[in-house]
Amino acid sequence: MLFTSSSKSLLILVSEIFLSLLFPLSWTHCYIPLLPTFLFPVLSAPMPYLCGVLKPDLPTALMELSPECIIVDLDTSTITFGGETPPLPPLPARRKAKLERALTTHAPNTYQVSR
Repeated sequence: MLFTSSSKSLLILVSEIFLSLLFPLSWTHCYIPLLPTFLFPVLSAPMPYLCGVLKPDLPTALMELSPECIIVDLDTSTITFGGETPPLPPLPARRKAKLERALTTHAPNTYQVSR
C-alpha cells in the first residue's frame, strides 16, 4: 500500500492511524511513512509494504511500483488498485447495504457509490 499527499505531516499521521487500526495485530513488514527517493526501489520488492510518498515524487515512484500495489491519494480521497491486485471478496448484501447507508450518512462528501 502506498499513501501519497502533498503534506508530510498528513502522510505520517495517516500511516500511524492506519497501523493503529490493526490493533490488536501488528504490522511486521516494511513500514516507511515518508519514503525518501533513494529508497524507491523498495516499491518493486515482492513483499508487503506500507509507505508514503510526497505528491511531487509520485511520478518517479510509479516507475518502481509493483503491479499489485494499492495507491491511496490523501489529497483527492481516491484509491487506485494496481493491475494485478487480487479482487476483494464480496460483502454479504445486507452488510454492504448497511455499510453504504452509514457511509452516506456520516461521510457524504468523501463516499460515493460507484455503480
